[in-house]
Amino acid sequence: MIDPRKIKTLAAWMVVMIVCCNSYAQVPEYTQFYVNPAIVNPGFVGMESFLDFKFGFKQRWQDFDDGNDMFYLTAFGSIGNTPPSAYKKNSLRVSNPIAYDQLSRNKNVKRKHGVGGTLTSQSSGPFETIETGLNYAYHLPVGYKFSLSLGMSVDMIQNTMDFTNYVVRNQNDDFYQQLVSAQNGDQNLLKIDFGSVFYSDKLYIGLSSNALFLEQMSGDEFGEFTTSRSYDLMAGLIEDISPMLEVFPVVRLSQHDLYGLSWDAIVRLRYRQMVYLGVGYFNDVKTSLLLGLTLNGKFNLNYSYDYYVSGLNEFNSGSHEVIIGIALFNKHLLENRIW
Repeated sequence: MIDPRKIKTLAAWMVVMIVCCNSYAQVPEYTQFYVNPAIVNPGFVGMESFLDFKFGFKQRWQDFDDGNDMFYLTAFGSIGNTPPSAYKKNSLRVSNPIAYDQLSRNKNVKRKHGVGGTLTSQSSGPFETIETGLNYAYHLPVGYKFSLSLGMSVDMIQNTMDFTNYVVRNQNDDFYQQLVSAQNGDQNLLKIDFGSVFYSDKLYIGLSSNALFLEQMSGDEFGEFTTSRSYDLMAGLIEDISPMLEVFPVVRLSQHDLYGLSWDAIVRLRYRQMVYLGVGYFNDVKTSLLLGLTLNGKFNLNYSYDYYVSGLNEFNSGSHEVIIGIALFNKHLLENRIW
């Protein structure tokens, strides 16, 4: 017996595909990009002087019967000298009281390489995207307090469509027959992007690309499923309000060839470098509630809830995103940046 919900769901997904056929290689939507900025801008790779491992999960568009979820794994680390902040944290071991200042001015100490990898999986009903990537960045000092990083990411993207579990009223429809004969829409793409960050311990400004170079390596041509190019500008800072309170404002501007200009603004307040609470507003699309907890300087748990204020709220009762972070090989017990 034909399940009417499946018919309705497939019809909705087919409309979504028609509208988005030129951007099937979906750009992942990260509400908590501030927790793991290297996944957006490769210039952030290696900014931490330890192995920064994160697992993220996002449940989106909950009113659809089929899953519309995303998860990702990332691991970013640095190769180079011991950072000046490590000496500052262990200043009691330094007999010379001005040793830290001397080290902070030493450009050789501040030079380092960043390396890492990512794995992202997105499912939207019959559509699935799996993206694996390698990242590299070089960090060099610019003056006493600031550094400049230049980063690059190389990703392989696999897109698939699978309509085998769906039933349509008219299986002779030309569009549906094209889908069936399109080898499930299998497609493999190579994506190369670049990013740069100008930063200090208290602020950063970063510029990056998405799909700057995108080449289809193999697969079906149906629908010309490609990702249009976009550019991101991110800026954030840490401001001490009191010995126990810090505020973290972040702004992100995105220029997309398909969607035009969009912007995000986030403000978080952190207490005793342990718990933070924040809110976000995303370009007349959604508002977000943000929560975070850091334990022993090694583990952090981050949560966000998105409420859509645009026409998407007809399809969406809200989205949840959870990110778990672990600092590995952190022998100097350095604090994880959450910007």
